[in-house]
Amino acid sequence: MSKMFFNMLALFAAFEADLLKMRTREGMAIARSRGRLKGRAPKPTARQRAELVRMHATGDYTIAELTEVFRRPRHRLPSPRPRSRRNTQPRNGRPATWLTGGSR
Repeated sequence: MSKMFFNMLALFAAFEADLLKMRTREGMAIARSRGRLKGRAPKPTARQRAELVRMHATGDYTIAELTEVFRRPRHRLPSPRPRSRRNTQPRNGRPATWLTGGSR
């Protein structure tokens, strides 16, 4: 008897999950048809990155102005500073455990 009851509960849970998926897909289709679901903005190209760094280096543009020009939020703009490789060797000379996955 308890096995049958458990199976019935599992059946209802699966049914609810299917309903949730169906409603989500319907809602996304409606939003897409109204033009409100556009997806993630494309990643800036290397050319756009170079232009951003050049514009920032001239000093003629503030970060706020660059966000308007590139139509991206401030935290999504690439850093105008040149990229550098992370120092993998800590100051104490021992190998970093987070790189090797080992423990101390």
